[in-house]
Amino acid sequence: MALVSIIIPTYNSSKFIYRTVESVLNQTYDNFELIIIDDASSDNTVSIIKEFIKKDKRIRLIERDKNSGGPAKPTNEGLKKAKGDFIAFLDADDHWLPDKLKKQMEVLRSANENVGAVVCMALLVFSDRYSAPQFSYPLDGNVLKATLCAQFFFNFSILLMKKEVLDKVGFLDENFRLAADQDYFIRISRNTSFIFLSQELVKYSMHSGNISRDPKLAQCSASDLEMLISKHHDIFLQNPDCYHRRLVHLGRTLISAGEFRKARDILKKSINIYPLSLTSWFYFFLSFSGTKLYKSIKFFKNKLLWMF
Repeated sequence: MALVSIIIPTYNSSKFIYRTVESVLNQTYDNFELIIIDDASSDNTVSIIKEFIKKDKRIRLIERDKNSGGPAKPTNEGLKKAKGDFIAFLDADDHWLPDKLKKQMEVLRSANENVGAVVCMALLVFSDRYSAPQFSYPLDGNVLKATLCAQFFFNFSILLMKKEVLDKVGFLDENFRLAADQDYFIRISRNTSFIFLSQELVKYSMHSGNISRDPKLAQCSASDLEMLISKHHDIFLQNPDCYHRRLVHLGRTLISAGEFRKARDILKKSINIYPLSLTSWFYFFLSFSGTKLYKSIKFFKNKLLWMF
């Protein structure tokens, strides 16, 4: 059995980390090393992990002295220590179903040599209520286009890849705070083929502590998305539908951040791509109305989505 290196970055994760580590130790594929990198937690996350280490020698803990402000840097520290031929990632508040590694390894090892990574589906977890994420998967096999258009669930917990993929694409870009996963998925899909396993093998926890759901981080989210578009501008130009989709997303994020003039400039670019896009025009006119109306519309939209 090939060795799998599992990377978990943590920060103040005491509420979830026990369940997360337990889900790794309960895997039916058991030839792994678990590398946990704590990003200077101020709660008892580290003490919980150390209790696990006493019982299982497959677990290693790296303690950082200073918080890095995001998961990319600690994840990279774990990747540098990885010894496995395969690499899996797991967020500290998510957890795996018992057969997650086994099923992904079977798929990846039986695939042709051009395939370097496999992802599975995830269940969104709201307290005790479970719901499958509303994301479409590229069944036509065009993974690069799917990543550019953000057509599937960007989350490191669903990813398993060969170590050789890391050698090709390098480490996570630490300039991103929120979009390091999106950037990494695009970089992987530009260098290798994916397989999508249409089974829900990961439970993704939705809670107020999710950094990507913090409404105060709209400015950071907009900056990351702008950087993502700029970094991969060449390939976005070759896929105008994806470019348009991302520009609209950036425009509405800028509205949420209160940067209305910049939002209009971005939305004008999206209109230049598709002049008849109702979505572009809707957000363009909304940018004149202010943040309060936008947030009200967003609130009712989310309410309707969860009602149906």
